[in-house]
Amino acid sequence: TSTNQFEVIRVTDKQNPVSVIKKTLTGVSGSAPEGWRLYFFDKKIFMVTRFTAGPEFHIFDVSNPVNPSEIGSGTELGRTVEDITVTKKVVSGITHYYVFMATDKNSAPLSIYDVVFPTVATVTVNELTAIEPTFANYQDGQSVYILNNLLYFGRSSDPSGDELFVYDVTVPETGKFIV
Repeated sequence: TSTNQFEVIRVTDKQNPVSVIKKTLTGVSGSAPEGWRLYFFDKKIFMVTRFTAGPEFHIFDVSNPVNPSEIGSGTELGRTVEDITVTKKVVSGITHYYVFMATDKNSAPLSIYDVVFPTVATVTVNELTAIEPTFANYQDGQSVYILNNLLYFGRSSDPSGDELFVYDVTVPETGKFIV
């Protein structure tokens, strides 16, 4: 829906699921404000809407699933995300969440974000544009998946180029395609 885009549903009895709580995403409006994709990782939900007015990327703390809270007020992406995955690394004693998104942005079908939580209630989100790979043609990103330290990235069908790439994310800031 255009409001209450985030909902927690208790499925203790699969024949009788119960809505526990609904939350409206902060600052979202426009033509596509509905929740679109989400990824659960480390007691957090990383959630996106399609490209719309306001921030498309939102993060919820779900350590208490009956009372989730949005961390920050969302981040504008300026693109639609088709798939999302997250990994966590500690760098110089600071925990970084690296968010990899398959998107429709021509110049960055694989968009990479560094997310840090300076406090429980605040978040810093930085796009790592310097390490976003360059691709031949302008096929949209479609899928991302991490296994160990390898990110598998798929693009839309491209008769004149590759559609599946493998990216080494051992050190996300200096990662590189290996296949």
